[in-house]
Amino acid sequence: MKLKRALVKKEMSNINTLKLKKIFFFPFKYGRMKWDDRKAEKLLRNVAKTKKNLKKKKIEVAFIVQMPEIWDKEEPIFQYMLENDKFNCKLLLVPTYDFVNSQLGDYGTELEFFSGLYKDTVIKIIQNGKVIDIEWAKFDYVFYQRPYNNYLPKELKNSSIAKYCKICYVPYAYWPFKDPSVGLDWTFLKYTYVVFMDSDELCKVLLNKHARTYKKKLQYSLSFGSPLLEKIDTAYSLCDNGGKKFRLLWTPRWSQDDNVGGSHFLTYKDDILKLLYKYQVQLTVRPHPLMFENFIKTGVMTKSEVQSCKRDWGSQEVILDSNKAIADTFLNTDILITDISSIMITYYMTGKPIIYCPPDNIEECDTYRKMRPGMYIAHNYQEIEEAVDMLTSGSDPRWRYRLEMINKIKEKSFDATKKIVNWIVGDYEETNI
Repeated sequence: MKLKRALVKKEMSNINTLKLKKIFFFPFKYGRMKWDDRKAEKLLRNVAKTKKNLKKKKIEVAFIVQMPEIWDKEEPIFQYMLENDKFNCKLLLVPTYDFVNSQLGDYGTELEFFSGLYKDTVIKIIQNGKVIDIEWAKFDYVFYQRPYNNYLPKELKNSSIAKYCKICYVPYAYWPFKDPSVGLDWTFLKYTYVVFMDSDELCKVLLNKHARTYKKKLQYSLSFGSPLLEKIDTAYSLCDNGGKKFRLLWTPRWSQDDNVGGSHFLTYKDDILKLLYKYQVQLTVRPHPLMFENFIKTGVMTKSEVQSCKRDWGSQEVILDSNKAIADTFLNTDILITDISSIMITYYMTGKPIIYCPPDNIEECDTYRKMRPGMYIAHNYQEIEEAVDMLTSGSDPRWRYRLEMINKIKEKSFDATKKIVNWIVGDYEETNI
């Protein structure tokens, strides 16, 4: 009798297990939404509820910052909010990421940069190697500089902060690729409440990717243009350098991986020095901030080879640009030689000529394709030299096309900062009636 009861109990246990698998595991494996998608949607829904009817005097906004080099994208928004009585803003400063050792470094130039600009609003969020206690729930919105969580400690990942605040993101770079999957972190974006894209193309991609949460108004993707591009002054005279040396700027990409655009650094680093003597120009090199660190980490170059390269440049009076504000570098150069990069459109907006070294197997976004007729395309060093020869002789036949294209781009970004800030105000007021 006991044996029979045991067999019945075992059989019932098997049946219950099958029911559980059918009810609880089937949707995750075969359904439309993965487990982490459901988790993200739940957080977005919960934070939307908790941020209702708060009746606060000011909108509390935090900006998590780490890299001075890309602050120019968020700076117009932060400054606009600082001057607006409706906002109370803080900068939460994280040390720059040590790419070689895959860990946060110590505070250094980033602390000097941000404290020099906004001493009273900066909070060092990492102290003694740990994230300090922050009352996240008091913030209504938190802006991130980059759409990547792997450079931040667990406590600062947007999946953690999304429990308490609405996550906002303004692209740190104008996305140059047609394929949005190149370099985008979908895990980050699924926890982001609103993305202020600079192009309609990427907005459509996000709307399709997160259609369910957008339909429920748990997430937003908006295209108001670029806050950075709206303020750039186009003051360029046709290759007129006032009789001084032409100043060339070379900006090689950070990775040799063709899947993310590749880099022509090793291809041209020796030949490009010939321009110094043949055309009596000044050369400034501004590699991507992560280029040398990535080359060392991936074995493309050794640390001693990097040091030797820098010494060689120094001996030939090549300027290795370490200016945190890239706008100043653009102002002090005449011609850009570059791999595919987000900075291309920023330099383009100055009206100055660009010698573009395109990747072999990646298509540019629609805006970059339209910019092409205003640039000089170089597939090898010989073509770089031919373009430099023409431009330094005072001929820039693609100048007028650039001016026409610049006006179209500016039209798209007109009042971008104001539109973004007004949207935040509207969203806050709508949920706090």
